[in-house]
Amino acid sequence: MTPLAQMIQLVVLTALALGAVYFIFYRPTVEAQNRQRRVVAGLRPGDEIVTTSGFIARLLDVREDERGEVELLLDLGGVTVRARPTAVAERLPRPEEVAQPPHPVMENPQSEGERAAPATPGRDG
Repeated sequence: MTPLAQMIQLVVLTALALGAVYFIFYRPTVEAQNRQRRVVAGLRPGDEIVTTSGFIARLLDVREDERGEVELLLDLGGVTVRARPTAVAERLPRPEEVAQPPHPVMENPQSEGERAAPATPGRDG
């Protein structure tokens, strides 16, 4: 193999390795961060959220603390806590977002005369 071919091979393999690192590690991380930002941007007081610790809380307020950083006031069933926006894992659906499935009508495929008689224990038939 000539030195030029070796150099081209090295450049191509390096580009493939960098592309793999981008698509395997960097891109999913950026997409997760963007998804989390969209969730936090769509929050409003009264929303129920799940924190990254697994707590289910109701959002009371979004405000800036004394350092100018955004913080969330959460109600954890009577306990009010402050949290960073990065603590929000997901927002639970609002009541108006939950579609009410239609109640299926249960039809009995067997008519009264086709029903099997209940078995009686202890009798050989």
